[in-house]
Amino acid sequence: MEAFIFCIALYAANFPGGERACEHAEHVLKYSKKYNLKPEVLVSMIYWESGWYPNRRSEAGACGLTQVIPRWTKPVTGKHYTCRDLIDPETSIKVGAQILATHLLDKKGNYYQALCMYNQGPRGCSSAVVKQKGTRYGRKIIRLSRKVKYHMKRDPCRIRGKKDIIY
Repeated sequence: MEAFIFCIALYAANFPGGERACEHAEHVLKYSKKYNLKPEVLVSMIYWESGWYPNRRSEAGACGLTQVIPRWTKPVTGKHYTCRDLIDPETSIKVGAQILATHLLDKKGNYYQALCMYNQGPRGCSSAVVKQKGTRYGRKIIRLSRKVKYHMKRDPCRIRGKKDIIY
């Protein structure tokens, strides 16, 4: 039921890639809860990272829905993950959530700084230019996550009007 409400909120927020996000809503909610993250932030981060395409690879070598660079997985998770591992949606969501949660702990709950570290790497947010780019990334994600959170708090039967709800 929780995943259904989450999907309704994504739909109501006109969330980009909402249909693909709903396919993995249970994983997003499971790992958000496990790592004490806001699910609306995790789902927004995944959208910005990969557009919800699990096979996406970046020029920097990042893989999967959460666009994790394999060489950074072992220091944070204790296990080395390969791109082959990270194209599995659940694995990617789990590892991305674990990395974000680690940064969030390091930054004492500051999502903007944690997202900057996620985007630019742990050492990346110290220089002014990289910090500015990472901060813009964090603002985009937080802005989108607020939209999702707003709709998650609303009555699902009133989100779009009764004519849009299928009974």
